[in-house]
Amino acid sequence: MWNRIYTSLFWLVGLFFLFQATSYAQSCLAHKQDSKLIRIGFLTDGSTPGDKALISLFKKEIKAMFEPEIKVEFSSKWIISGEDTLEGVRNALDKLLSMPGPDVIVALGLISSTEVLSRKHLSKPVIAPYVANFALQGKGKKGKASGIKNLVYVDSIYHLDEDIENFRKFTTLNNVGLVLDRREIESIPDIYKLTRLFGERHSVKITLISAWDSVDELLSQIPDNLDAVFVGPLWHLSEKEKERFAQELITRRVPGFA
Repeated sequence: MWNRIYTSLFWLVGLFFLFQATSYAQSCLAHKQDSKLIRIGFLTDGSTPGDKALISLFKKEIKAMFEPEIKVEFSSKWIISGEDTLEGVRNALDKLLSMPGPDVIVALGLISSTEVLSRKHLSKPVIAPYVANFALQGKGKKGKASGIKNLVYVDSIYHLDEDIENFRKFTTLNNVGLVLDRREIESIPDIYKLTRLFGERHSVKITLISAWDSVDELLSQIPDNLDAVFVGPLWHLSEKEKERFAQELITRRVPGFA
């Protein structure tokens, strides 16, 4: 997972340079500010320790890549959480788009990135590093562009089609569990339909499993007949609980892929 985050950061920096030559310049002119200054805001799906860690990671890497040539400005006013709901994410995005700052918004989450794809108009540049390929629903890139003005996204974090085919090289896959945080299951439009279609593409039965803040509850939902379990970020479990979950999968001899 973290290797993919660093890959996403690499692409993110490249996207920043693209925006810096176009949308940033327009924004600076509109606000009559120094073209060497970039004001960056963050939209998160929630406020868990994992969400906050992502913000810190992105801040650190962005500043390291841009400064001192270009000053990067962050503000707590430009960090808004969707509080684990789709409605909250939508309201937070609307607020960030309408307020005077920031110049650029980074949608740090699967819900946030998916919501951005549903917008027909974005008044500011938005970068979505956490788009799941199974959630694109025909909204794939047109060449190197997203097809939506002011939006660039990276779809390499949750590339499940590639993951499942790679995993299949090592074990038989007929019945697979897909563990996602409950906030994602409840907020991604048509998630059950998308999961079913994903399974049909790969001739695999997919069981969608919801995770929240109880490892015992999560373990009770794991069927006995699974060939493997794909695990997304478990935002509401502690590190100790995540370790316990992983150990229990080993005990049950169920291969896991995170």
